[in-house]
Formats: sequence, structure tokens, C-alpha cells
Amino acid sequence: MTEEILNINSLDLSYEGSSEKVLQNVNLSLNKGEVLLILGENGSGKSTLIRAISGLLPYQKGSIQFYNKEISTWSKQDLARRMALVLTEKNISGMLGVEEFVAFGRYPFTNWLGKLRQEDLQAVEKSIDSCGVQHLRHKKIDQLSDGEKQKVFLARALAQSCECLILDEPTTHLDVKNTVSQLKLIQSLSKEQGKSIIFSSHQFDLALQVADHLALVVDGKVHLLKPQDFYDDCKYQEMLLGEAYRFDVKTNRFSLKLFS
Repeated sequence: MTEEILNINSLDLSYEGSSEKVLQNVNLSLNKGEVLLILGENGSGKSTLIRAISGLLPYQKGSIQFYNKEISTWSKQDLARRMALVLTEKNISGMLGVEEFVAFGRYPFTNWLGKLRQEDLQAVEKSIDSCGVQHLRHKKIDQLSDGEKQKVFLARALAQSCECLILDEPTTHLDVKNTVSQLKLIQSLSKEQGKSIIFSSHQFDLALQVADHLALVVDGKVHLLKPQDFYDDCKYQEMLLGEAYRFDVKTNRFSLKLFS
């Protein structure tokens, strides 16, 4: 029997400090162990939706139920024990060591005191290993490349040992090899560990291969579909890519239509 962990109903969203609606009448749900990919142009409202789902952005209309409880009613500590978040804005002290930063993921389980038990240390070690950042553990955050920071931030999220991960552009600044590695990890976390994952990505052609559901954000609306629907229906491809980019069923790849 599938367990629904997230249900969004009739949600309207605005940017912080503005009354202008960015997204209207958003309806979607996510079950345990599923992966939801959010796609859209820059400025379409992807990050706004992610911030609302994670409880960081208030909303005036609609409902966001996380484990059958309105997201706005969760305490910070209880929510951090069930949901891990990685945003595109990474404002932390560059003087922190990598291992120290990853260990922050265990703080919700220490009443924010930071006194780590053996099980906390084991969770930190496991997340560092899973993200392939063992060689970075003794470096400072400000010594890392943008791509290395991306992997370290995911390691911190994994250290929280949550059932749900929300990742805003987790493949940004990564080369193809590391992008594939990051996406394979997302797939493994979902299929092998039963984690529910919501993420956005610009590398849609690769990201679609690990998603169970697709939320296409276009013109203030969210279209919920299966990845195969995006491959099969040119209408959805045009919404995101315009007319010059198509999925070629013969090569099983997206390609530019340079000439008509």
C-alpha cells in the first residue's frame, strides 16, 4: 500500500514581499519512495514552489499537507527530522570545515546543541561516503569549487537521515560525470532506501530518467505529468523548450532543430 507524504491542494503563491501571484491553483501529491522533478524556465516559480513546500514561504490560499499535517504548523525541529533541504542560496561561513558542516545535519537530533552521539557520527560518515567527498573532509568550505560545494551540501542533507529530500538544482556546477553520479545517487536513495525526493534541474534530459513524476512550471501554472508524457507529446516540449528543440524517437535523444 502506497503512503502519501505530500499533498498540495489549490495553492496560490507570490514572491516574498509581493502580492503578485507567481503560481496559481497548484495541485500535486507525492508518495513514499517517489521522485518528483520540477522543470521550468528561470523565473518561472520553481524555487518559489520549493520554498513553499519546505515551509520557508508563507501562502495565503490553499494547503500543503506533509504527512497529513499542514506544513506551516510543523515546528522547525520536527520538520528538520523529516525533511532535508538544499537551496540554491548557500550562505554559510567559508571558514567551516567540510566534516563540521556535514555534521550540522545531525543537529536536529541533538536539540540543536551539537553534541554528537556515536550514531550521529556514523550518519555523518555514511553521508560523506555516499556523496564521494571523503577527500574533501579536511578542507574549508571556501576552499571548495562550486561543484564540490554542491556535493558537500547534499552530504549534509543526507546526514539528516530524513524520509524526504528537497533539492533545488542539485546538479548545478557539476560536469557530466558528476551530474550522472548525483542523479544515480538520487535514484538509489529513492528506489533502495524508500526516500521521497523533490528536485529541480536544468539538465532535464538526464534528470527525466530518474523521475517518477514531472511538474512542469509554465506561465504561472503547474502541469503534473509522467516523464513519458513529456517525451511523447510535443505540446509539453514546446511549453518548456520552444519549437527548436525536440525529442527524437529514433535516437532516443533531445536535439536542436536548426533547420526546417
